[in-house]
Amino acid sequence: MRLKEVTIVFNYRSPFCALIVEDIFQLAQRYSVDVKWRISREVPRPSSLPVTKENPRFAYNRQDCARRAAWQGLAWHPPEWRLTDVDAASVIGHWLLTQNSPCFQEFTIRCSQAYWCHGLNTSDRLVVERIALEAGLDPADLRQIWSEEHRLRAELDANANWCSGNGVLGVPYFIVDDQRFWGSDRFGALEYYLADQHAGPAPCGLDDGLLFADRCVPTIPIQGKTAKAAVNRVFCVEWEAPASPRRAEAAPDPEPLLFFMKPSSAVALDGAAVPYPSRACGLQGELKLVAVLRDPLFNATEAEAARAIFGYAAGLDMARPVLQLRAMEKGGPWEAARVFDSSAIVGPIHPYDDSISAKGEEILLTIDGETACSGSAEDVLSSMPRILSELSRHLQLQPGDLVYAGRTGASRPLRPGMTLHGKIGRLGSVECSIGEEQGAEPPATPQAHSISQRLQASGH
Repeated sequence: MRLKEVTIVFNYRSPFCALIVEDIFQLAQRYSVDVKWRISREVPRPSSLPVTKENPRFAYNRQDCARRAAWQGLAWHPPEWRLTDVDAASVIGHWLLTQNSPCFQEFTIRCSQAYWCHGLNTSDRLVVERIALEAGLDPADLRQIWSEEHRLRAELDANANWCSGNGVLGVPYFIVDDQRFWGSDRFGALEYYLADQHAGPAPCGLDDGLLFADRCVPTIPIQGKTAKAAVNRVFCVEWEAPASPRRAEAAPDPEPLLFFMKPSSAVALDGAAVPYPSRACGLQGELKLVAVLRDPLFNATEAEAARAIFGYAAGLDMARPVLQLRAMEKGGPWEAARVFDSSAIVGPIHPYDDSISAKGEEILLTIDGETACSGSAEDVLSSMPRILSELSRHLQLQPGDLVYAGRTGASRPLRPGMTLHGKIGRLGSVECSIGEEQGAEPPATPQAHSISQRLQASGH
């Protein structure tokens, strides 16, 4: 996707620019945007009255900015007298900008906040020069700036004409696409617009009472429907079908259910390209049946668990076998082996239907078209209500939870460029490809085979 271009009109005297100058510089870091600055010596103000002491807006603006600065934890000590101009700051800032100087950011932050936060007279050229030198500007470059002052002032005048011709109402002023945002209090609206355009993350507003709210909840398509299902949590159950029904009935004390969780951020959809993870130490995948819940469950009976199933999907549970084996040998946790980005692939959801039957159909996983694992789909499908019932005794399950269960045995070691395709009878299919390696060298194939065999022998 083409990068968004954000035009910023900025002035070194404006308190509204000083309030958010640090946030402005984070735009290019938080969002996929190209930032184009236009420095203005005077605040573009086509409104009827200038902001002077005679204007009742003057006292209000000062009070409003002081209040917002206190909320941000920003020092705010402007003197009573007003700046006469910011010509020197504008000339130096414009030169740093056009030269792509690494000093531009530090100078702009320091100079725009110097008057408002520290009471410095940035109408004084010597004060501005000192700020520039403290920001890292070389004295020789400073002399070069003043030798080009006439040209730089002409370019600043051209910026003023551009502002007038483009209807800029004041500073800070932002333009992206055909959208315009005027004022520091519209900066959050700008961020939300960029997030909606998939240019970056949603902002966390300090005035909203809720920080770090992630609006990007993974969703899964539903077969034959336009609606999608939002993912809540992901459970992976270490389950294996009993050898025979008689043996299952004879077991008076069944072993406790073993399970682990993955974050919803680990979910990737059918057809995803899974990056070969850094520090992978091998990569394998297991084909699982995925149950999607529609109702909460806690200490549920098998009948209640069956009624809580919204639908089924085919899923791929990815793992780093070497990391898992090392953790097991040390008796420690092995989240790093099973919990990583794109480690829970899921296909479209097939809504639950009483007529669903996988009798006589198989679970089949192929890698590059060759059979890697196979098994009966009937066992895991008939056992899912029991699995959910047992899982609900450990914690309360919620709508949108995904439960991966079933065991076809670990696939052979995976390498970048391989394609996995899984199919579970008529309940669905899922596919992914393995992308380029992102870190350490993977282990040699013979070693990975040995590890796979050791993991299977240990029951993990």
